[in-house]
Amino acid sequence: MARLFEQFTRNFFRREQRRYRVYAETIAWQADGQTDDLALLPTMLTDTTLEAPDRKIILDTKYYAAALRQRYDRQRLIAPHLYQLYAYLQNQRPAPGQALEGILLYPAATQQVDVRYTLGGHPVRVVTLNLHQPWPGIAADLLGLVA
Repeated sequence: MARLFEQFTRNFFRREQRRYRVYAETIAWQADGQTDDLALLPTMLTDTTLEAPDRKIILDTKYYAAALRQRYDRQRLIAPHLYQLYAYLQNQRPAPGQALEGILLYPAATQQVDVRYTLGGHPVRVVTLNLHQPWPGIAADLLGLVA
């Protein structure tokens, strides 16, 4: 289901909007070292990158029952998901004049979440999508993410 959610989201943006070029992007690590050592770094591949001359959005989908987890008696974002998106943003080299931002998108299974931060100088949004609503609502919510 996780892969289906990822592919659905990427293909939705390919079909339903015309502002952005939509693709899965391999991001190069901004790292120095010996060639053999650098070869050990994991591949950074975005679920969806939406790119226009003035704006680039890295949208990472996560198919989990909840966008928040209980930790030390409080609800918290899932740390590895946020770390992954942050690594993508920090290793990007956007074009001059191009704003870079990130979105973590979860299905809204147990709770609605819509929070915004600035991390490393980039806007980041963590948001859920209600898949139990009629199709026009799903489409409007997805398009609203990149409006």
